[in-house]
This record gives sequence, C-alpha cells and structure tokens, in this order.
Amino acid sequence: ERAGITPDQEIVVTDLGIKKGGSLDLSEEDVETVVSAAWEGRGRETRKQRPEPSGSCGCGCGGSMETLVVEWRHIGSNVEETCERCGETGRTVMGVVEEIRPILEEEGITVRFVETVLPDEAIAESNSILFNGVLIEDLIEGMEVTSTPCCSCACIIGQDDAECRAVKYNGERYEAIPPELIARAALKVLGLE
Repeated sequence: ERAGITPDQEIVVTDLGIKKGGSLDLSEEDVETVVSAAWEGRGRETRKQRPEPSGSCGCGCGGSMETLVVEWRHIGSNVEETCERCGETGRTVMGVVEEIRPILEEEGITVRFVETVLPDEAIAESNSILFNGVLIEDLIEGMEVTSTPCCSCACIIGQDDAECRAVKYNGERYEAIPPELIARAALKVLGLE
C-alpha cells in the first residue's frame, strides 16, 4: 500500500503451516506454498469468509487488531544521535515492545516496531509514540502534551531556543515517556485494558 499498490488479498503464512521465525531465510518449499496460495486466490476467499473485526487498527491500512504497530518519532539519525529525552523514550519504548511482544504473540497479535526519523523542522513531533497510528496522549486519559526547552535539540537543529515534547500526567511532567504509560497505551489500543 505504501508503494501505491492496493493488495486484493491477505495471506497469513502461519495459516499455511509455515512457522514464524526471526529469519528471512525461507525454504523454497515455503516460498512456493505462499506463491501458490496467492495464485489460487486463497487470500481473497479467507478474507471474505472471515468476519471483519469490530475495530480497525487506526493506521489507515484497513487491517485488523491482529497487528500492533508501535511507532517512535524523533529528530536525529537514530536512538544514539537524538536528543537525550527522545533517546531515553526510544530505549524505553523498544524495551516495552520486547517485553510485551511474546505475551501478545501468544494471543495472536503481531507486534511491529517502527522508528521514524523526522526532519529538524518537525521538532514539534519529536519524542512522540503512536500505537496503530494513534498518539499516546490520545489513548491515555488525562495525558497532555507540553514542550520544554531542550539543550540536546538545540544542538541538533542549531537553534538556541529549541523545545522538545514532554507530557503531563497525574500532575507530573515527564520529558521521557515512562514504560508503564507506554504499556497501558498499547493495551488500550488493542482493547485489552
């Protein structure tokens, strides 16, 4: 879809007897199984027969709640080259994703982590986390976004008065988003909280 091609079927490879693994080293037999299923149109049949879930994932892909996409947005080239608070948020969100992934996968929910590097002019969006396209502050009741001066961001973008996102929750201000709020937001977007 991101490449401008609208898929007309969905094939869940585990339904074809292919086991999940951490490698892309697939056997010829597994590849042939998936290609055959696509040519035969089995994804179209499965999709029509399977009832649509009550909620969509919110990311605009039309997918179901079978996937949790956690997106971390920040300026700077990576977790080590971003501002201090964004880096702390990034390390925290990656840790939470790794912690909840096996639990959710047991429930049939695939978890994907996406890191989006923003251009310097999008600093207002830096230090944000989205769950299936929904910002954390829209999932946690009572959470408000604010911004505070950030020396690290000032160095990265070359502006002395740079400010970075922070959040307020239960009377506390957090420059790096705490793990318990990240986990709560993930469960909430999946309807598990």
